[in-house]
Amino acid sequence: MANLLISSSRHLIRMQTNQKILSVLQFKRALSALTYVRPNPKGYKSWKEIPDSELPKSPDPTNPLYDTPGYKRIQKKRIWYEMNPDVPVYLREGLIDQIRFRLYYTLLILLTVTQLYIVITEIIK
Repeated sequence: MANLLISSSRHLIRMQTNQKILSVLQFKRALSALTYVRPNPKGYKSWKEIPDSELPKSPDPTNPLYDTPGYKRIQKKRIWYEMNPDVPVYLREGLIDQIRFRLYYTLLILLTVTQLYIVITEIIK
């Protein structure tokens, strides 16, 4: 009786696993069947061809940051790659910039903690 329960539970687990694998495969097939929409509704050949007139209006027209070529380049890339405008500018390149940002943040914290430790040990002596 115990062997029957164990074998039936193994069979049930195997069936559930097979169903999960099948649903993942069906999902991948559905994704591959979708047509890829190019983020280029106006026919530009690259993000560099997008004119400055199509860039979104700046929230503060008196700020000179919004007139720099770097900022305009970032906005053109956001339009071309259909990036979310809520993504911070310093994370515009994705994973690489996130890794850099976290590394710089970690180094800053380590340097601050080390400096505090040195100051505190000098005060205690």
